[in-house]
Amino acid sequence: MEWKKVFKNVLSVLIVFGGFYIVFTGLDISMVVENLLNVNLVFIGAWLCFFMVTTGLKSYRWKEILNEKGGNLSFFKSYKIYFISFFVNSFVPARAGDFYRGYLSSDDGILDTSVLVVKDRLFDIFVLALYFSILAIIVFDQFLFYIIILSLFFAGFLGVYFFFNYFEEFPIMSDFYSKIRFSFIDNIETDKTFYFLGITVVIWFFDAIKTFMIFNAIGLDLSFVTAMFACIIWSLVSAIPLSPSGLGSVEAVLYVFFTSQGVPRELFTSYLVLARTLITVTSMFVGGFFYSEMVLKDISSTDQSS
Repeated sequence: MEWKKVFKNVLSVLIVFGGFYIVFTGLDISMVVENLLNVNLVFIGAWLCFFMVTTGLKSYRWKEILNEKGGNLSFFKSYKIYFISFFVNSFVPARAGDFYRGYLSSDDGILDTSVLVVKDRLFDIFVLALYFSILAIIVFDQFLFYIIILSLFFAGFLGVYFFFNYFEEFPIMSDFYSKIRFSFIDNIETDKTFYFLGITVVIWFFDAIKTFMIFNAIGLDLSFVTAMFACIIWSLVSAIPLSPSGLGSVEAVLYVFFTSQGVPRELFTSYLVLARTLITVTSMFVGGFFYSEMVLKDISSTDQSS
């Protein structure tokens, strides 16, 4: 409905401005500018290397997920498609770039790629939740609390599994069930669960290293464990499709986290601006290049066919 779209757009704008208000109110801009002008370029270069590697690993996982279900996606094409999805996610809310990635991959033998996009994201969310719980147990010594969270998390997965496996017991819903099972269960189940989980563990470990590189580049004297927490928080919050790349919501939540670590507002904002700039510029430059190449190919093939 039209009012729902209007509400989503208004909410997205409010979140962005609300996050910016929290971060930038009472800020000494001159200190932020000074911090950004004195970044260590060696660490920026290291960040760029890890960014390319983690994107390569994500692209490889996406290729394997599709090809397991009969697709024929090459690694290089998957790499380009992944960057294009980053490019789209940079300015479109609701994680539309992820499903656009599925659409661009749909000509390689897989029809229902939206389910596989969900599957791809589930591996990320599962590993991030696992990392977060383990780190929380180690750092905050809240063992029982996080064991309960993990138990609820696994119970949710088991609940979904049993729901789909025993739903066909109800004759009235058999047709609906068969459609759901074909489009969801048959695509989301995999014989390579631990293989994909292993790749995902490495992906997010490298992603935490990226965050640690930005810490060092900007002069933030924080531990690698803190970098992992920041990376996990950023990823989980931005996964909520309320604004492009979690703009506003990420800023607000990270501000609370960094303030709890005793980081001055100006230093935190310097980190945030640098991280946002690196991610957005790299995604838009490389992703925009691949997107332009794809559009030009489509135009060329259209001209040849006509």
